[in-house]
Amino acid sequence: MGLVPEHFTLPWHAVAAGGGSSIPPLEPVEQSGGTGQMTAALAAGELDLAVLLTEGAVAAVDAGLAATPVRLYQTTPLYWGVHTAGGRVGELDELWDGRFAVSRHGSGSHLMAHVLAHRHGRVLDDTDFVVVGDLAGARAALASGAAALFLWDRYMTAPLVRSGEFRLVGEQPTPWPALVVTVADRVLIERGDEIAAVLDAVDVAARRFCDDPTSVDTVVDRYGLDRATAAAWWERVRLSCDRPVTASLVAEVRAALGRVGALATTPDG
Repeated sequence: MGLVPEHFTLPWHAVAAGGGSSIPPLEPVEQSGGTGQMTAALAAGELDLAVLLTEGAVAAVDAGLAATPVRLYQTTPLYWGVHTAGGRVGELDELWDGRFAVSRHGSGSHLMAHVLAHRHGRVLDDTDFVVVGDLAGARAALASGAAALFLWDRYMTAPLVRSGEFRLVGEQPTPWPALVVTVADRVLIERGDEIAAVLDAVDVAARRFCDDPTSVDTVVDRYGLDRATAAAWWERVRLSCDRPVTASLVAEVRAALGRVGALATTPDG
């Protein structure tokens, strides 16, 4: 199963470590390149399922990925921080001439840059992006001036903002539930019952995580966030794994991405 090395995946790690006879053995595969890297791994048969950004899952399926978003995981938005280099002068309205660092084309950092630009009455094309692979690549690109802006989970970048390496110049929440569990179609056909059992176990772990204030300590210890940042994220997030991904949600996300030119095909209607 593909996971990014971030706070919201902790319930998945708990289920994998806990095991049990009711679910198959689980192998978490951390993918620092995020949704774009995981959709490529799903397409290559290297992953059976992944926790993906909703917009990235919808865009990948639209582009031909043989996988299905089956359940919501993070039902609250993801709050994308809009960052520039700490030493760079200017606010967001003054930085549009520079390029966006993105982990990959089709990644959340790429798709949400289009959403951000649309909100500000702007249109982006391929020349407005530089592919950097992951957060480490973005740090290098902002430091060198190869890119001017970078979107990433504002809570995970808080240590970089606090140190002065990054400067936060805006925020772009997703206008839909942030994360969906996406399963390769071949796995759904062959092992659908096992997948359902895994997701039910994750649902229990996710709700326990959201109900237990000591989860904040786990986030602090594992990801190096200060306690105030970890607590602010924990109070804002809601994780579960019992709600299906509906056709209406997919249509809503697809229409929004289509409006900003971030889909491989044009939505109907």
